[in-house]
Amino acid sequence: MLKEFKKVSQEKDGKNKRRWFSGKSIELLVWLSKEDGELTGFQLCYDLQSIPHAFTWQKENNVLIHEKIDEGDSLPRKNLAPIMVTDGVPPILRVKEEFERESLEVDEDIRELVLEVFNDNLP
Repeated sequence: MLKEFKKVSQEKDGKNKRRWFSGKSIELLVWLSKEDGELTGFQLCYDLQSIPHAFTWQKENNVLIHEKIDEGDSLPRKNLAPIMVTDGVPPILRVKEEFERESLEVDEDIRELVLEVFNDNLP
């Protein structure tokens, strides 16, 4: 079940407020407008226990992007920063269903918008 972190660092001069929900195998980060609280974007990370991936969506371009999270730490003497890389066919239906099960305690308006974006992008 996704649980919200209550003390999430915020960008000092950013236009958006960030909220972060975390579970065993998925995480949801959402960005809300500081002006009116409207959801302006989200990133849903999944398969966190194996090979992590993420779906990212921003309202301004309304495109759902799928990427693998390359954690960058493959060598013990190098500490490389994680980067996002393009990776294969996105499992939209599987991730949507997992999010549906795990997001019952997420604010209804956030949950509905994330599900709407996934539904709009089903093959």
